[in-house]
Amino acid sequence: AAHIARLAADGATAMVGDGINDAAALARADVGIGLRGGLAAALPACHAFITGDTPLTGLGELFAGARRARTTIIAILAVSSAYNLVGVALAAAGIWGPLLCAVAMPASSLSAVLMAAGGGYFRTRDDVAVPHP
Repeated sequence: AAHIARLAADGATAMVGDGINDAAALARADVGIGLRGGLAAALPACHAFITGDTPLTGLGELFAGARRARTTIIAILAVSSAYNLVGVALAAAGIWGPLLCAVAMPASSLSAVLMAAGGGYFRTRDDVAVPHP
């Protein structure tokens, strides 16, 4: 746990562990990843766990899913920012009235939710990473 704390001072950390002796380090890391077959007592300290007989494949899938999720988050932020900038400009210019703005704001939120829902970031098979509930 102390080593993870020192590493965290330099940037984001991830810890992979499978036993109770890893629980403190798993909890301290930005991302704690537990492995199948590990002690159940360590799982509450994990942010994610990997099932299956090939943990390296699962670890790769976990990071690939995280990259997919990050790409979607960036896209949502870009679309929302553009949508709101255009909306504010049109409202300030008097082109959009209060009623249209009242309809446009929930539409912006709905578009963000729909973009996020289309993700499929993590696969749930027996041999790949599964997000911790």
